[in-house]
Amino acid sequence: MCWTRIWPRFPRSRRHRDRATRLLKQRSGCDDAAITWLDRDGVRLGYEELGTGDPPMVLVHGIVCDRRYLAPQLAHFATRHRTVAVDLRGHGESDAPEQDYTIEGFASDVAWMSQQLGLERPVVVGHSLGGIVALALATARPELVSGVVALDSVAGAARGPCGADGRALCAAAD
Repeated sequence: MCWTRIWPRFPRSRRHRDRATRLLKQRSGCDDAAITWLDRDGVRLGYEELGTGDPPMVLVHGIVCDRRYLAPQLAHFATRHRTVAVDLRGHGESDAPEQDYTIEGFASDVAWMSQQLGLERPVVVGHSLGGIVALALATARPELVSGVVALDSVAGAARGPCGADGRALCAAAD
């Protein structure tokens, strides 16, 4: 079943869902796109991949969401870029092991998935929690990403990525 028919449990208008579904099907040829998993130390991490082109893009959802929340963005960017939408550990179709969940852990998973998928210096787009994860990834592994887009995120929420005055983030962007 095409994942565009399955939506998060957030109140969204039917018009919004229908438009996003149409766009994704038109732009990706999606009829029965299936989620794919990577196994990291016994934990299945889910993702959806569409499109070709550089730079690649990685879409990271927010808290209490999954990759489907960014379906319209996946449809849009897949027309010109290799685009991967991930399910963070403990979200969506990814496994939810009993463990501590940290920003650094999520960033490590996204970095690992990017390497496993052969994504060279992707632009990482994160919504809410995903934006904080993207900033943490850019700070911890600046050589891995070419850019970060944080949507509805609080940059200061994760002290590590921004540091006291933002120097770490600026260094990651260079």
